[in-house]
Amino acid sequence: GRQCRAPSARKTVYALAMSTGSSDVVLNLMSALGTAFTPIVIGYSFSRARLVSSEGVAGMGKLVGMVALPAILFRSMATLDLGEIDAALLASIAFGKGTVCAFAALTAFFFVNRESSSDKRLQKAAMYSLFVANSNDLAIGLPVIQALYPEKFVGFLLLAASFTLLVLNPIGLTMLEISKSKADPNARVSFSKIFQSVLTNPVVALTVAGLIFNLCFGHRTLTDLKFINNTLTLLGNG
Repeated sequence: GRQCRAPSARKTVYALAMSTGSSDVVLNLMSALGTAFTPIVIGYSFSRARLVSSEGVAGMGKLVGMVALPAILFRSMATLDLGEIDAALLASIAFGKGTVCAFAALTAFFFVNRESSSDKRLQKAAMYSLFVANSNDLAIGLPVIQALYPEKFVGFLLLAASFTLLVLNPIGLTMLEISKSKADPNARVSFSKIFQSVLTNPVVALTVAGLIFNLCFGHRTLTDLKFINNTLTLLGNG
């Protein structure tokens, strides 16, 4: 009888441990989703109730896009341990995102409004690919990954977002420029304009700057610079 009860007791303890771990994961996930969606719901409610003017919404958008998000990306890229990055997994993520964007562009070009002119279809293909590429990875994906996975997996999300900003977005913008040149014979494709618009984007510029800082000084240097690190953290939390 004792030999029968012992395995049963061990299974009960194991099941209890697994259920406790699962509940912790669920709680972490719900907390992360709440953190991500609560500001969205509050912002939408305030906008619908007209408690915030359009100028206020534009100002908050600039604060997030030009200060808070670039600060987060710079700090994250500067402190990212590149030695823990699996190149094969990162390449798979980039390939997947590129394939989905290409599929969206081809579908829009060949099957959406086929009676339209080629420049209109190319413009729509570019817009579809940009919509697919610019998913809300950081705002929603970052807190979820931080809640469910080890810290090193955050690096994959950051590098995947960098791939979108530095590769997929310029391709989409180039397609838009080509569609404009097709619609207007006097217009020319301005690659310098595309290059300038990409690099002058604060999100892109600070992401590249953080990566360069990491490569030049190592991923521990910024952490040792307490004042700069705390300032970037404060700006990102804002």
